[in-house]
Amino acid sequence: MSSPNSSRRSPGLRTCHAGHRRSDLTSEDVLFRRIFSYLVIYQRGSDPLQIVAVLNAKRDVARILAQRSDP
Repeated sequence: MSSPNSSRRSPGLRTCHAGHRRSDLTSEDVLFRRIFSYLVIYQRGSDPLQIVAVLNAKRDVARILAQRSDP
């Protein structure tokens, strides 16, 4: 049975394992999912879903993630 708000849910994040790894961008254990012009980066296997970042896909994602992991 679907809830009354099911049509308003964000497309693409209904299953937490729908993303993919991007070893070219980070060595962290996170998954990436593109939704429209954004990359949603989230912790793999987290329950509830733990979003690490939401970035515009046109940005320099590798640089932004590297800056976030620097001490």
